Amino acid sequence: MNLAVLDQSDHQAIIIDQVQCTQLMRMSAPIGGKLPMHASGAGKAFLAQLSEEQVTSLLHRKGLHAYTHARWSPRCI
Repeated sequence: MNLAVLDQSDHQAIIIDQVQCTQLMRMSAPIGGKLPMHASGAGKAFLAQLSEEQVTSLLHRKGLHAYTHARWSPRCI
């Protein structure tokens, strides 16, 4: 589980602390690492606090880089 803050200049979530999972399958990101807003739980929590116009503007600027084959498309959003 990651604890993150919002980098308002780059519009990404920055990991400031974490608790490691004991399961074999887990996501690993270093403290200080950046997480994209659309592809991380922390980022989605930040997006949920923005207005629809702010989210649309942000996603148009940053894009929706695909990290896996299963992802949200602009059409779904």
